[in-house]
Amino acid sequence: MGIYKKVHLIMKAVNSKIGKFILKETMGSNLVITINDRTEKLEYKLTENALQVLEKRALLKDKEGNIVENPEQLWRRIAKYVAKAEKTNELREKWEELFFKALHTTEFQSGGALIFAGLGEHAVFSKCLVLPVKDSIDSIFDTLNMNIEMLKRGVGTGFNFSDIRSSYSKVSTTGEYASGPISFLELYNKAQDTVVGRGGRGLGSMAILNVDHPNIEKFIHLKNDLNAIHHYNISAGISDRFMSAVRNDKDWDLIDPHDKVTYKTIRAKELFKSISEHAWKSGDPGLFFLDTAEKGNTTPTLGKMDGTNPCGEQPLIPYETCNLGNIDISKMIRGNPYLEDEKLVDLALEEKLNLVNWKKLARVTKIGIRFLDNIIDVNNYPVREVGVVTRKTRNVGLGIMGLADFLVKLAISYDSKDAIQISEEVMEFIQKEAHKYSEKLGKEKGSFPAFKKSTWKTKGKRKYMRNTRTTTIAPTGTVSIIADCNPGIEPIFALGYTRKNSLGGADQVVVEHLFIEIAKKRGFYSDELENEIAKGKHLSEIKEKYSIPEDVVSIFKTTHEIDSKQHVRMQAAFQKHVDSAVSKTINLPNTASVRDIEEAYMLAYELGCKGITVFRDGSKDPALQVGLSKNNDDGKEEIQLVNVQSRNREDVVEGKTFKVRTEQGSLFVTINEDDKGIVEIFLNVGKSGSYTAGYTEAIGRLLSVALRSGISAKSVVDQLKGIRVSTPTINKGMIIYSVPDAIAKVLENYLTNGKDQVVMFDNQKENLGKVEDENKKDYTKENTAGDLLECPDCHGDLIYAEGCVLCKSCGYSKCG
Repeated sequence: MGIYKKVHLIMKAVNSKIGKFILKETMGSNLVITINDRTEKLEYKLTENALQVLEKRALLKDKEGNIVENPEQLWRRIAKYVAKAEKTNELREKWEELFFKALHTTEFQSGGALIFAGLGEHAVFSKCLVLPVKDSIDSIFDTLNMNIEMLKRGVGTGFNFSDIRSSYSKVSTTGEYASGPISFLELYNKAQDTVVGRGGRGLGSMAILNVDHPNIEKFIHLKNDLNAIHHYNISAGISDRFMSAVRNDKDWDLIDPHDKVTYKTIRAKELFKSISEHAWKSGDPGLFFLDTAEKGNTTPTLGKMDGTNPCGEQPLIPYETCNLGNIDISKMIRGNPYLEDEKLVDLALEEKLNLVNWKKLARVTKIGIRFLDNIIDVNNYPVREVGVVTRKTRNVGLGIMGLADFLVKLAISYDSKDAIQISEEVMEFIQKEAHKYSEKLGKEKGSFPAFKKSTWKTKGKRKYMRNTRTTTIAPTGTVSIIADCNPGIEPIFALGYTRKNSLGGADQVVVEHLFIEIAKKRGFYSDELENEIAKGKHLSEIKEKYSIPEDVVSIFKTTHEIDSKQHVRMQAAFQKHVDSAVSKTINLPNTASVRDIEEAYMLAYELGCKGITVFRDGSKDPALQVGLSKNNDDGKEEIQLVNVQSRNREDVVEGKTFKVRTEQGSLFVTINEDDKGIVEIFLNVGKSGSYTAGYTEAIGRLLSVALRSGISAKSVVDQLKGIRVSTPTINKGMIIYSVPDAIAKVLENYLTNGKDQVVMFDNQKENLGKVEDENKKDYTKENTAGDLLECPDCHGDLIYAEGCVLCKSCGYSKCG
């Protein structure tokens, strides 16, 4: 930051009348000032990756798309806006400065909904909410309309469909069988295809069906088809009675919610196994423990807590919203003790706890709670019922990010007992401070309107309370990139990766900076080591080659080196001291069995988790899903091949190239014909060597062989059209669901209108040369740890963490 901006900041601070400010240092990226005789150091340095994320998604732009503010101005704009909720000018000025400092140092960050929303009169700062779905056509479509209204504003939604009568129940007015909840879930998903959320990004949703509903068996199958209800995560609503029946191998009744008739009786253990089998195949369904969650319902008179937001960390009553923020816990340590002294690894946990800056953590917790509470008052509520309930309960969710960095700095391995213990102590401290400050706020500003009938009052817990709930552990994917820390409470996913350059320049090797610092300090760093790590090597695989000390190998273990039970125990450690719930992915290796998933589910329930999401490495990659067999435990199925002769391609053929906008970038489709019809299709999208380019080229080759072998072009269209992989795009008014869908629509248009009259797509013959030149570049890279999917924005690798997907290259994130 330049000297002018530093002086400008000081002048603004002086004008705020907070106190006496004296400039001490203006060199480098830090600003040291004295506030009322107390020295403070503000660190402003953001990483290049953080700046790119902010420039792309947060900083204000003019009509021509030019950036017109810097990060300091962004934080100032947000701090000023949120401080508007204070009663007096003096309080507004005071809290604007405190909010600004917390945001600008990234010690605290609000949820991405506020950072990326802009601050217009229609902006909505709540990330997610739960809407009720009742057993009537009016309710179902009223909720759908509310859902669309919220989705338009960038708000994700959660639903429990269990109140809807099953498809085995008859409707009295018609005598016909009911549609059942799954048909309406599919309707909701279809409607969401047409809605573009804030920033043009697809939004995730959550669908829950209780385990005693007659349609539960069909429900748990839904995500085996990766294109089905693609906007939704799904979870089975699990009761204590069901878990008891599983443990004791009892029968389980599936009961229609409308007429209370038992449709079917099955063994609870078999249903539990079936749920686990489908989670093994696709990562869905997750489990939502209904009774455990309901115990945390502080306002039971307002409604049951039987739904969650899309990522599951916020069990909510109907119409209630999420207002989320996070403390970077790694910045609550004095310096980097492990870097400064390698002997730290031998210290007892009690001594390491003394290195935590508890006073700072308490201060940032208070700032975070007040900030989130203020958001409720400055927020906009396009659906009236949502505003009414949100203001009644004033629910907020303060959590943490950077746990992996925090543990590294204290020389604690993520898979150790010390990691569990210190996590419990840190979260217990935050929760106690949050409760104390919410009580203080309640006395200052008034308790939340539903306080008198809440359990805070009826059970004599507090005299005042500003917020019905205060803490949660939410996904922090993009926000953690801004703060330069690892997301949420997840371990380090991979020590290194290759960051894609979205502008077409050279890709960049990125290795965990804490590891690089220690490697250089202890003398085993080399460029060769850095490159191997960027390819996905675990330290345990290369420790002898590079003389890496055992303590470093242990402390820098990554996600797939950590036992699934430890993942569950870490989630449970935080759940003990969280009002709401915890969003975390229980990562398992590709070799994990169905039994491993059953054990993870059971352990999560026994340890008091409110929900659980598992992800078996590779299970959501479409390329790895071919041939899954319901009857085969190892997930393999024999495929019979048929030998077919294809006609030869002539030396000269005619064709045209068309350009289509897809979520993976511009797709170029070249269709060539001979005198017998279409002879080949060439497809180009993305960079040569990328995942997208590879599978698209493969589709083109297979289509060409099929068309020369007598398969009709119409059959090809029928097979590809409508395939949904991720967020749809709009191409000249036409919805494009995926690259395969785009191919089908170009081909269909070509067949219908002829090669000279294709509509809706651009003839891009002049651009084909550019594509071919681009493809001559060698962007080939080796796989990183695990089987990773590709980011639709920058074509970097996506990781699964916190129940969401995240691209660490560009900040793209999506629930589920």
